[in-house]
Amino acid sequence: MKNKFSIYFILMLPLLSVAQINTGEIHYQVSIDIEKNIKEIDKKEVSPMVKMMMRDTYKNTKPVELILYFDKKYSLSRAVLDLDKPDEGVKILEIVSGVKYEVYTSQSPHQILKSGGSLGNVLVEETLPQWTLLDETKNIGIYTAYQAQGYKMVEGSKGIVKRDFIAWYTPEIPVQYGPYLYSGLPGLILEVQVGEDLVFKATAITINGDEPVEINLPKYKIITREEANAKYKSYLNN
Repeated sequence: MKNKFSIYFILMLPLLSVAQINTGEIHYQVSIDIEKNIKEIDKKEVSPMVKMMMRDTYKNTKPVELILYFDKKYSLSRAVLDLDKPDEGVKILEIVSGVKYEVYTSQSPHQILKSGGSLGNVLVEETLPQWTLLDETKNIGIYTAYQAQGYKMVEGSKGIVKRDFIAWYTPEIPVQYGPYLYSGLPGLILEVQVGEDLVFKATAITINGDEPVEINLPKYKIITREEANAKYKSYLNN
């Protein structure tokens, strides 16, 4: 990409007005707090052999690159994964973060559709994050970023649970997109921290780049998250 700039956000283009922003490509680094997870493993009541294997797996965990593409109608969030070179550390991060799934987002109406994975050629309509805008700001690269606190209700092993996260977004890029399932703020999301250890951080941004960006929504059946959960449970029981 000729216009892509590095993690230091050395801007190659002037700031663009709302009318000028047509397409974009944003790269994120997805990572977890390895030391925190290892400390949690040390507390588990499992055999020393299992504990050692779990520790080694997390020690080998590497950040994953996620790319967000957007045009005037949709965004597509997709991880960069080398399927020919499986890495156990990367697999752990894929599972924890969920980024192995492609996610399509529309701004109006706000809708989040995730690829069906083992469910086949379906798109799962995800519940939307609920946001509270806060006054706190910080600089991320050249941008002034504003903080927002969000949550989603998700189904876990113990039933419906609340998942909290903190996001930083910039109105200077006035699109409601962000990485993976995190969108719906009045500006591009540059950073998200999920819980205590999972982080998405923008490392490079291209607006209206030389290479065309066009998002084509797959013509798959759309099902609700509740329908998807029911199908997963059915597969497990059979």
